[in-house]
Amino acid sequence: MKSINPATGRLIKEYQEASESDVERCLDRAYDAFLMWRRTG
Repeated sequence: MKSINPATGRLIKEYQEASESDVERCLDRAYDAFLMWRRTG
């Protein structure tokens, strides 16, 4: 997947594709981090 600056058409970064399980794992970790973070206030 490529991220392209729409104003210049230049490539910003190219990312590897993620599988469904990769995305699920990242979402689970983000949610766990959120649960810990919200208790810090």
